[in-house]
Amino acid sequence: MAEGKGMSKGCTVALIVAGVILILIIALAVTCYFYWGDVVKSSTTALVGEVKSVLAANPPEGVDTTQFDALADAFVERFDPGNMKAEDYAPVVAQLSEVLRDKQLTADEVSRLSESMVALYPDLDRFLPSSTAEPAEVDIADPDSTDAVMDTASGL
Repeated sequence: MAEGKGMSKGCTVALIVAGVILILIIALAVTCYFYWGDVVKSSTTALVGEVKSVLAANPPEGVDTTQFDALADAFVERFDPGNMKAEDYAPVVAQLSEVLRDKQLTADEVSRLSESMVALYPDLDRFLPSSTAEPAEVDIADPDSTDAVMDTASGL
């Protein structure tokens, strides 16, 4: 009677290669699970850096790039996904990816991105441009200063 030969060498090599690939995939998944916060932080830092580069290369009209850079740097410094829920920071990360799709930034995109960063960390609002002007002081004893304020307020 003929004995069974077992698996061929090619089949054995294929099983070994498949086993190694499976082990690598499992190791990658476990590593990503344990270092998820670091992965998100590094990718977000890279996205913010890319936004700053695109903005510096072609700044839109009316955008203070220095002010945005300061906001972006403060955001990256504070950003710690390990202490947050993904639902909190996911919109900002998604918006960072979205504005980079066309490699062009508009003033509206920069404004919305800035507001998203401030929404995540409200204390960063000091980096936003002030939307309301300081009210002018009026000297009641000087009637000309009252007229000047009225003319300014009415746009004359």
